[in-house]
Amino acid sequence: MDFILGQSASFLSTKDVFKLINLLSKSSSSSESSDIKKKIFEMITHISIKQEYPMYLINRSMSILKQMMSLTLNYSNLTTLPVEIGNLIALTHLDLSHCKDLTALPDTIGNLTALMTLNLNSCFSLTALPDTIGNLTALTDLELRECEFLFALPDTIGNLTALTYMDLYGCTYLTALPDTIGMLTSLTSLELYGCEIITTLPVGIGKLAALTSLELYGCQALTSIPETIGNLTALTTLNLGKSSITVLPDKIGNLTALTNLHLQFCIFLTVLPDSIGNLTALTSLDLESCFCLTVLPDSIGNLTALTSLDLESCFRLQ
Repeated sequence: MDFILGQSASFLSTKDVFKLINLLSKSSSSSESSDIKKKIFEMITHISIKQEYPMYLINRSMSILKQMMSLTLNYSNLTTLPVEIGNLIALTHLDLSHCKDLTALPDTIGNLTALMTLNLNSCFSLTALPDTIGNLTALTDLELRECEFLFALPDTIGNLTALTYMDLYGCTYLTALPDTIGMLTSLTSLELYGCEIITTLPVGIGKLAALTSLELYGCQALTSIPETIGNLTALTTLNLGKSSITVLPDKIGNLTALTNLHLQFCIFLTVLPDSIGNLTALTSLDLESCFCLTVLPDSIGNLTALTSLDLESCFRLQ
């Protein structure tokens, strides 16, 4: 064959895909030739198609390579993903990052029940996810970083019970999280950095028992967090920096595994609860530029593991 099928036989680059499609288009009455084609197709499990390539190439590859496990289409000029994507039932990894013109995913995406990672980072034109995304029950990694015009997540997101990592960094038009977020009981990391117009968190967030990292820095419209935050007993890092919270709930003291608490630039924060003294694992507390904070509770003396306390620019602190 013209394309290489050696130690990396299972991987096809864009150039190889062109050659494969040309091979397929050549008719042959020879059963031997047909068998060879079939064996080649069965060997191919990884395809990378980058930059601007014809849609027919993408469609055809999805139609014939049903055993494909990894598909990379990053930086392509796709505006929509072909419905044929649903044919790739063996797919475990799909990379659509930096497809800046991609506006939607087809409902057939829900057929990819073996999918483990879905990368949609920097799909700037993506406005919504289909309800069928809830069928991806093997998904462990969902990356939506800088999907700036993503307005909401479907309620079916709660069906992704294998999900361990969800990145919504820089989703500046995301208005809220669905209540079903609490069903993601395997989630260990939730990234909401720079989700500027989220005003509240759903009460159900307290059901994320496996969560170890919650990143809310730059959620400037966030004015409060629910008491149920205290149920996140596995949490080690909580970043509320540059949010508009005025107080922390008393239940914050239940987070006995917490090692890092970031409250920098919480310019409306007026007080810390006495229960903060229960955070005996805390090693770092950042209160830089908490301009309205006037006093620290006496219980702060209980933080015997604390090695870093940043009070820079806390001008009113007595």
